[in-house]
Amino acid sequence: MAAAPQNVYSEDIINGARLTALLINEGTEVVRKVFLKIISPDTLVNVLSKNQNILKALVPKILNNRQFLLLFPKSGPQPSIQDYDLTLMLFLIRNLGHLYGGLHQPNWPGWVNRPAPTDVSMEADLARLRLFRNELYGHVATTGINDSQFTEKWQELEEILVRLGADQSRINQWRHGTLNHQEVGHLKEVLTQQTKLIVDSLKDFTSENFERVDENLKKITDGLKVVKRKAEKQHGEHMALSKKTAKSVESLQALANLNKARDDNNEDPVQSIEDQHSSRENNQPTPSTEIKYAMRRTGGGQLTLTQHGNEGKLKIYAASV
Repeated sequence: MAAAPQNVYSEDIINGARLTALLINEGTEVVRKVFLKIISPDTLVNVLSKNQNILKALVPKILNNRQFLLLFPKSGPQPSIQDYDLTLMLFLIRNLGHLYGGLHQPNWPGWVNRPAPTDVSMEADLARLRLFRNELYGHVATTGINDSQFTEKWQELEEILVRLGADQSRINQWRHGTLNHQEVGHLKEVLTQQTKLIVDSLKDFTSENFERVDENLKKITDGLKVVKRKAEKQHGEHMALSKKTAKSVESLQALANLNKARDDNNEDPVQSIEDQHSSRENNQPTPSTEIKYAMRRTGGGQLTLTQHGNEGKLKIYAASV
């Protein structure tokens, strides 16, 4: 009788295989139950057809061609939820759950970022399951998991699955049941395949993000150019206003100086005005080579200066004195 083949895998690899078995088997089963609460088998084909454009737009950014053909086969049987793996069902729940199950929108931050520990909603646990899958596949496929990490991660995954409705007794079987080397090898191969799919999806997702970043940077740059043009225009208007203000100040200063000179000479501005009126009434025009000023005080200390030039031009300045 031939001896049974010895297990050629390390304990770390076996720990990883157990976690993988729990995630793939119980995780897929419990997520399928959640999916069927949102979209029943009878309405699946109609729902997919109605949202085909939305889902098609995500190829190849998130979905790969194999997954897309499971949703929309070119021929053969109609789509079946039994053919969908964990990754595909999580994708559908995220992108269609808000339409048919009242779940969060696809852009809800919790779908991508780790939810707060106090958030034990169904969406939060589905998001944790997706993150757990990514971490597990990326880690186990290379080095496996030591005993202390295994205990911690098993407890984490177990709590998520139980809250989502998994059977505790089946979870216990995956932890304590026997795994022969063929089963471990199969699970390790599954890990390798799933890891490749995730890496490919992340590459597409990263590429898309860079395109969005470039687009947003261009919008920001264009916006800054507009702001700069407006600032330059406002600066020009401000400088022009400053020049006008300076010119007005000079005129007011000249007025003040003139007023002071007349006060120093004890000349009555009111009398000066009367003299000029009298001169015009007697047809005695002001000589063209002479410029005369008439000042009149008004209420509130307002002083008005009238300048008569040799070309008949008139300028009026006003200032508070």
